[in-house]
This record gives sequence, C-alpha cells and structure tokens, in this order.
Amino acid sequence: MPCSRSSSLLSKGATTRVTTRLALVFVFLGTLAACSETNLDGGVVNVQMPPDDFVRDPFEGKDLYYQYCGDCHGINGLGSDKGPSFVRNVYAPDHHADYAFYRAVAMGVKQHHAKFGDMPPVPGISPEQVAHITEFVRAVQRRAGIE
Repeated sequence: MPCSRSSSLLSKGATTRVTTRLALVFVFLGTLAACSETNLDGGVVNVQMPPDDFVRDPFEGKDLYYQYCGDCHGINGLGSDKGPSFVRNVYAPDHHADYAFYRAVAMGVKQHHAKFGDMPPVPGISPEQVAHITEFVRAVQRRAGIE
C-alpha cells in the first residue's frame, strides 16, 4: 500500500514522547559534563562548595587571603608580578561568579586574562575557607566600585 502524504512513521503522541526523551538525554549529558571538571593535568576534580547556609566572613577571609593568595594576587587583591589583580572589572561577580574561586583553588586555572602563566591548584584549603576568601575579595571589589 503506498504512503499518503498525510501519514507519518510515528504518530503525533509517539513523536512527542521521542522528542521528550531526546531532550531529557541532552539535559542529562549536559549536567554530567558540567559536573565533570578536568584540572590542568587532565585529572577529574570534584569542586567542593560550602553548605548553602554557610556565613562568609570577610575579616576571616582577609587573614586566609594573605596566607594562601596574597603572594601572587598582592596586597588587597591589587596583583603582583606573579598574579593578576582581582580589582578589575574582568573579575566582577557578573563575569567571574563566586564558583570561579572554588574552581580555581581546586583545579588551577589556565592563563586567560593576564600573562602570568597558569595558576596551579591550591591544596589544603577547605570550601569554607574559600568562601571567606571570596567574601574578602568581593568586599575589596565593592570598595573599589566593582559590583
């Protein structure tokens, strides 16, 4: 029997189910890719975050910043000959969200905004400590008019 132009291989309901399943597969694969992060050496790293209700303290963050970050990123995040300043619009929250700090500490960062070379991962910092450091950096940025 010849096919008429109005017939199709799948009914409308079947087409909708196939489309929905394909969409779910793509969402799953996208989520899987977003959770699988690769560090500078090609290893997979699980980027840890503090609990949602964790209270970040910029004063504690300042001490931690100087312990872990200040040698490269300078006094008050103004940069040095080893690392870039955080007091630039390129590091504003709308360009580098707070997650970028957790990711950088856990995985390191490929050189991309400045010519200082790659930043290696920073071992020994808890997600809560990164939260305090990030709050200190954001406070410095706000004082400089970077929102």
